[in-house]
Amino acid sequence: AELLKPFKDQECPKYMGFLENLLKNNKTGYFVGNEVTLADIFVYDFISRLDSRDSSLVNFENFSHVKEHQNKIGSLPRIKAYLESRKPSEM
Repeated sequence: AELLKPFKDQECPKYMGFLENLLKNNKTGYFVGNEVTLADIFVYDFISRLDSRDSSLVNFENFSHVKEHQNKIGSLPRIKAYLESRKPSEM
């Protein structure tokens, strides 16, 4: 836990802020363009894995656009079906 403190307190908020600004500036709910891209799926997966490891690592309190993005991508029918059917894996 102590090793993750700098990441949790400094790095994670810094990068979440960067992602938040990208989503705000694009105004479509996606990182690039007006439809889901690999960038959206990658960010969704990365943040989901962090959050599932330790929910205290990712604080969405100040990052409403990122939270909305997580919900949006996680609700896409094919993504949702995959997540419901995949086997648990450690990474």
